[in-house]
Amino acid sequence: MAIFAGDVLFGSFTMALVDPSANNYKKGKLYTYSLKLSQAGSYSYQFVACDVKGVPAIGEPIKKRIGPIVSTIPVLSWLGTAGYESDGVSPDDGTKDTVFTFKVKYTNMFPPAANLPRVIITSTGGEVIEAKMSGTGTDYAKGVEFNYATKLSGKGIYSYSSRSENTIGMMATGTPVQIMSGPRVKMPPGTITTLVATNPATSSVKLTWTAPGDDGSIGTATQYDIRYATVTITDANWNNAVRCVNTPAPGITGIGQSFVVTGLQPYTRYYFAMKTRDEVPNWSGLSNVAVGMTILPVITITQVIPPNGSVSFTTLPSENRIRCTADIKPDSLDAGYNNQIEWEIDDDPRDSNPSGNPNDIQRGNDVQLQITMPPVPADTDGRGFPLSYRIVASVVINNATYTSVATYTTQDEMDQIRQEYIDMNKTTKPARTAFVNAQTYVNPGHFVFNAINWSVNPATGSRYNWAIFTIGQHLENIRAAIGNQIMSVNSGYRSPIRQLQVNPTAPESRHIYGDAVDIGLRDWDGNGNTDELDYWIMRRAAEAKGAT
Repeated sequence: MAIFAGDVLFGSFTMALVDPSANNYKKGKLYTYSLKLSQAGSYSYQFVACDVKGVPAIGEPIKKRIGPIVSTIPVLSWLGTAGYESDGVSPDDGTKDTVFTFKVKYTNMFPPAANLPRVIITSTGGEVIEAKMSGTGTDYAKGVEFNYATKLSGKGIYSYSSRSENTIGMMATGTPVQIMSGPRVKMPPGTITTLVATNPATSSVKLTWTAPGDDGSIGTATQYDIRYATVTITDANWNNAVRCVNTPAPGITGIGQSFVVTGLQPYTRYYFAMKTRDEVPNWSGLSNVAVGMTILPVITITQVIPPNGSVSFTTLPSENRIRCTADIKPDSLDAGYNNQIEWEIDDDPRDSNPSGNPNDIQRGNDVQLQITMPPVPADTDGRGFPLSYRIVASVVINNATYTSVATYTTQDEMDQIRQEYIDMNKTTKPARTAFVNAQTYVNPGHFVFNAINWSVNPATGSRYNWAIFTIGQHLENIRAAIGNQIMSVNSGYRSPIRQLQVNPTAPESRHIYGDAVDIGLRDWDGNGNTDELDYWIMRRAAEAKGAT
């Protein structure tokens, strides 16, 4: 027997008689030969025989026949490259929009049979995809890469396996023929469409929204990414927006959630947007864009006392304080900034009369404080005008200073009169309670307020509306003593400056304390003359009533 490997003689072998004891060649004898073919490939063979006389045999077996074909078992294996080190799919996780690529290496001396290798992909829901894998190489002995790429529309963890055989019908072995777990297909969280910006403050805005699902509208997502910018947010500029920290964890689907974005600039328009991710992570689409504008802080002086009824305001140490109160809006700033208010007080710039510039006030505590006014040196001529000051409150918020509208405070007319006593260093400095006006003065009968009030306001040139009267009833008593004859008051109460104008030699005249008047002399005895006798009549009547 002759065996050929291709066209090359592999070897000649003598066949052995199967039954050597039989001698009947006319009935036919069986011969056999067995051997292993160590070299893979396609072989051919033919038989050669002759009788003892050298006559060659004839028949079909002497013709050259094809066969056998010697082959190794085909093998499927993983590529061992990035993403395919120990399995045959990449990526391992994705969504219904992800393209998953399955890869396997086929190794054998013979190419795979038609439409092979194939990959079989099965979903947990029962979906089955079986597809032919494609390869471009031809050196199968070294291994050729085959692949198949597809999107997977189901949800959950898929499984897959590969199968192949070579062109001579030998089935491939290897790990890829086993069922493998993967890939995992997951839907991204739902896209938020309910984002709203509310409760704007000077440096913060509150965001509210409805929680989406982990898979579309189902389940609980893993994380929020909330961002803001001063321009509208799009997918293109998402990475440029400022990312918020300490955001809340997603709630279960449909629950209302909120988050306060802090650290914003006052009076600025901001745009807010967010995305949601699951544990894969898959990210949702960009939410609707919410718009909010922070508030400009406003500080307002709400109270300045005095002037305020009975409250005194002069340069006396016990009366040289002004109480100021301010309010900061919005109210959310109160806790952090009420005690940070700075106060400034200075001479009223609208008034040409100098009241002096007090020292600036220290930082307030709970926006209420007592402002100490500077003492004013004694003025022998009296200043002749009311003290007037300008007051401003300010506060620094986020490195920006906010200032109130100026408030002005001026001595009222009563304290302006009283300031004359202080400036001119009078022995007695009457309290506010010592003064009356036309409404509070009690007329004893015939002596009206303006009959006794002879003060003059230097600032206006008219009489003060306030005066000290302790003599009205005395005058009524004297008038009765002289027979209720008309008594004309030529001069009554004088403020200190008016007294200086009338009689500078008597700066402590009783006129400035309201218990002295000048009465015009009349013909009390009716003799037709105004003489010394009339003076004595008047004097005795006054002394009889306790006058001096």
